[in-house]
Amino acid sequence: MPTIAARWKLVCLLGAFALAFAVAGCGGDSKDDDDANGLTTLTIKAANGKSAKINVEIADNTNERSTGLMNRDSLAKDNGMLFIIDPPIAGGGFYMKDTRIALTVAFIGPCGAIVALADMEPLTLTLHSTNQPYNFGLEANKGWFAEHGLGVGSTVTIPDAYKRPGC
Repeated sequence: MPTIAARWKLVCLLGAFALAFAVAGCGGDSKDDDDANGLTTLTIKAANGKSAKINVEIADNTNERSTGLMNRDSLAKDNGMLFIIDPPIAGGGFYMKDTRIALTVAFIGPCGAIVALADMEPLTLTLHSTNQPYNFGLEANKGWFAEHGLGVGSTVTIPDAYKRPGC
């Protein structure tokens, strides 16, 4: 017959396994609006009431941010990439090394307001930046923002996992 200490170890081990399975079943990823393809849907609203939805991949680590949309031949019409930049910066920017798709980048302030836009040509090393502080960059097909009547001052719904305190 096992000792009390051995039985206690078994109970603790079983409890640890149960906790691990419970945590794994909770969805681990905090990107609430993700679909089955790993895309998050953002809504962007202009001051005049116009709005549009865009499905984005999230680039929230160094490797994803440095790779971005490189080496791709196309980007679906209403898709893009949201770059998470923490802490906020001013002056740094985006370039198109090994990116074969013409893009527009929206520089987004800490609370979701678009502070600047820049059109970017494929396969160039021109740095596109703004002197306005920003926490996010949203790349979409070139002209996407203009086509939807969105510009500086429009507001992007930031996913809960990346919202800044006080926003």
